[in-house]
Amino acid sequence: MSVRESMPLPDICRGFCENAPHAMLIADVGGKIIWANAAAARTLGKESLDDLFQKPFCSFLFSIRVGSWGDLSSRIRETGTFSYSALPSGLMNAGTSLDVMVSCATEDEKERYFIYLTPVSGTVNAPCSTRSDEERLDLALQCADLGTWDMNLRSGEMIVDGRWARMVGYRLEDLLPLTSERFMQYVHPDDRDAFFSLFSGWSKGKNPTGSHEMRLQHKNGTWVWIRSQWQVFWSPEDEPVLRVVGVHQDITDAVKINDAIREAQKKITTLSSVTRHDILNQVTVIRMLFDIMEMTGEVPVDSDTWVQLSKINDAAVTIERQIGFTRDYEDLGSQPPAWQDIGNLVILMGGMSEFTHLTVTCTCKSLMVYADPMLERVVHELFMNAVQHGGDVTTLTVSCRTEEDGTAVIDVSDDGIGITDDRKNKVFSRGIGIQTRYGLYLSREILSVTGITIRETGTEGNGAVFSLFVPQQNWKMRRNHHIPS
Repeated sequence: MSVRESMPLPDICRGFCENAPHAMLIADVGGKIIWANAAAARTLGKESLDDLFQKPFCSFLFSIRVGSWGDLSSRIRETGTFSYSALPSGLMNAGTSLDVMVSCATEDEKERYFIYLTPVSGTVNAPCSTRSDEERLDLALQCADLGTWDMNLRSGEMIVDGRWARMVGYRLEDLLPLTSERFMQYVHPDDRDAFFSLFSGWSKGKNPTGSHEMRLQHKNGTWVWIRSQWQVFWSPEDEPVLRVVGVHQDITDAVKINDAIREAQKKITTLSSVTRHDILNQVTVIRMLFDIMEMTGEVPVDSDTWVQLSKINDAAVTIERQIGFTRDYEDLGSQPPAWQDIGNLVILMGGMSEFTHLTVTCTCKSLMVYADPMLERVVHELFMNAVQHGGDVTTLTVSCRTEEDGTAVIDVSDDGIGITDDRKNKVFSRGIGIQTRYGLYLSREILSVTGITIRETGTEGNGAVFSLFVPQQNWKMRRNHHIPS
C-alpha cells in the first residue's frame, strides 16, 4: 500500500480535495508530507505527487518568518492556525509568492497538519509582485542584520520588527506597545539629550535623513551600541502624519574593537614617547660633550680623532632629526579628518614671520577640503620648500581648478628656479629636504589619509608647482562659490 493510500480522506470530500484548484497537503507530526493533491505538485514545481510524499514540507518553501518545521509547529500549537508568506524553492514556479495557512488536528491520537497554499501573484513567474518585493526586502534586511523601526511623530507610536527587539534581548511581544516615551527608557542617560534634540528637529522638518550612534540597554543589563539611520516623510494617508522610518544596526563589536585599538595606540604612544625621550637624552649628552671638546680645544681640529668625533656628532644630529620625524609621523591619523578652509590656511601661513617677505595670493578662498588635521603642516612645508630650495622666490600663489572627473586640483606655485624633471619624484623620498623636520615625504603621507595625492607639475626655470589632487567627495565650496574648470 502506498503512503498516499494509507492516508484516506472521507468519501464526501475526497473528490473535492483531489481536484481543488489550490494546493492542499497533509503532513505528519515530523513535517513530512503524507497526502497532497495534484494542485500541490503544480504549485510547488513538481512533476508528480511521488516527488512530494515523505519529503519534509519546509524543504519546498522559503520564508523569512519560518525557518524550520519545529518553528512552524510550535506557532501552530500556540494559535491553532498559522498563516505566513513563502516562496517555492523549486525552479518551475520561481517568483510565485504563496499564502500558506496551516492548522493542526488530532486523528486516532496522531497529530496531522493540514496545509493550504494560495498563489498571491496570480500568475507564475511574477517577480515584480508586491509580495515578492516585500520578501526580497525582508531577506536583504536579514542578510544585513538590520532591525526596522517606524515612528509616528504625532502620537509617538513606534513599530519595530523582531530583529530590532532581539538586538536588545527581547521578544517582539515583550516590547509592545512601544512608544517614543517608552523607547527613551532603553536609551543610555548620556545619550538621551542627543535623541531629544533629534526628535525635536524631526518635528520641525530638520534632519530629514541622517545617522546617529547611541547606546540601548539590553535585557541582561548591558549596553548595546546601535547605529540608527532614518528618513522623515509624510505618510500618504487621508490625514497625513509625519513619520520617521529607519533601521538599527548593532555595532557593539565594532565599538569594542575601536576602543581596544585606541587603548593599544595610547599605550604604544606612551611607550614611544618615553623611548624617544630617553634616546634624545643620550643624544644630548653626545652633542654636549662634542661642544665642550670644541670649546676647550682638547682635541686638535686638524687631527684624525677630530674628524671621527665630527662624524659622531653629525650622526647624533641625524638621530635627533629622525626622532623628531617619528614623533610627527606618529601624530598622523591620530585625530579624525575634518573639513578645513584652504583660504584660512593660506592666510595663516602668510602671516608667519618666515613668509612675511613674500607676496602670497590665494584664488580659492572658499574651498573646503576634507583632510587630516595635519594639513596645516603640509601647507607650511610647501611654503618652506619654496623659500629654502626655490632660489630668489618673491611670490607664492595658491590657486584651484577642477578636472572632468570632478577632482579638485590645488596648485601651490612659486616664481623660483623650479625643479628638474629627474628630481620631481625624488623630492618626495624619505629623508629628502627635511630641514623643517616634516619634509615632503611626510606631507604626502598626511594627504593620503583621505585619498589626496600630490605631484610636482611645474617647469624648470619657471618655478615649482606642487599640485594636490582632491577626490570629488573630499572637497566642497562655501555657498554661492564655485571653482573654475
